[in-house]
Amino acid sequence: MLKADDLKQKSKEVFGITELINNISEQTNLLSLNAAIESACAGEAGKGFSVVADEISSVSTQTSSNPEEANLIATNNFENAQMAQGYVQELVAISNELKKIYKQLQI
Repeated sequence: MLKADDLKQKSKEVFGITELINNISEQTNLLSLNAAIESACAGEAGKGFSVVADEISSVSTQTSSNPEEANLIATNNFENAQMAQGYVQELVAISNELKKIYKQLQI
């Protein structure tokens, strides 16, 4: 079973990966824009390249939506791990208080 700290660390790793994917998506989008401009400049000869530019743009759009979902999941996991840590700390404090009370009653 993963500890809360491990879950928080894994969430941070997901944030890093999604940031990389977002960067790739942005670069792909720029490449698509450049390809569209070049195909327009080439006129009739660039029509086939225009189709490629549209496909690159489509891939860029699809790629950019998935990291957002992953970020939401990672954020949720991170917050849940923090809550779990807080609950465990509260339980430890309560347990320590109960031990004190038990020791006092033993006297």
